[in-house]
Amino acid sequence: MGTNYYAVDAESLSGEASNLHIGKSSGGWCFGLHVVPSLGLNSWNEWYEFLVCKGYEIQDEYGGVIPVAKLVDVITKRKGQTQWDEVKPMTRTSFQPYDSWAHFHKNNHSQEGPSGLLRHKLDPRHCVGHGDGTWDLMTGEFC
Repeated sequence: MGTNYYAVDAESLSGEASNLHIGKSSGGWCFGLHVVPSLGLNSWNEWYEFLVCKGYEIQDEYGGVIPVAKLVDVITKRKGQTQWDEVKPMTRTSFQPYDSWAHFHKNNHSQEGPSGLLRHKLDPRHCVGHGDGTWDLMTGEFC
């Protein structure tokens, strides 16, 4: 389960009110930062400048208003609980046991990430890059 974040009423982008997807926070994973090349939003630095300079309100998918400082923490100060030196990953369900981290990563299109987080495996259709912190650069629809 995760939480999506949006720049709300981004009118100047299309001429009418809209919500621009910033990305998704999922527990235990690097933040999925939505890259939007057509708007020049290809990195966390570009997103940060965009949000601060344009002054958009940031909301989560439940309508809660999120201050920019809190979103910065959500994206850049993430911590996981994964212990990569464990022989087997913990599983939430008994119907899909994993016998090793390699098995887990193969089935979840993941790899070891920073701060005990899972990181999305690079894939030109979904994850186009890894940020230099606790975020991945994601394309397409992943809300």
